[in-house]
Amino acid sequence: MKPLSQNDRILAALQDGREHEMRDIHVVAGFCRLNSRVSELRKRGYVITCRREGREYWYRLVKPEPVYVCAVDESAGVSEQLALPDSVAAHLYRDMARTPL
Repeated sequence: MKPLSQNDRILAALQDGREHEMRDIHVVAGFCRLNSRVSELRKRGYVITCRREGREYWYRLVKPEPVYVCAVDESAGVSEQLALPDSVAAHLYRDMARTPL
């Protein structure tokens, strides 16, 4: 069986929707460049928030499934799904991020 990727381990650590401190994620996911992996996950459509409290960084998976939009080019008859850019996804879900689950 193939071991889980760092991204998969990070998603597993954040799956409960609660905030997790960076060090706690490293315990579960292994030591990695967490901000880089989170950026990759966001590009895949996952909405993950990050906030800083002193020297600590807290991460939360707001939307456990990727967020997609459908792009349609009628002139070419093409339709494809695209992950929302980080800024758009964060804007859409900012209120969810502030609401405790």
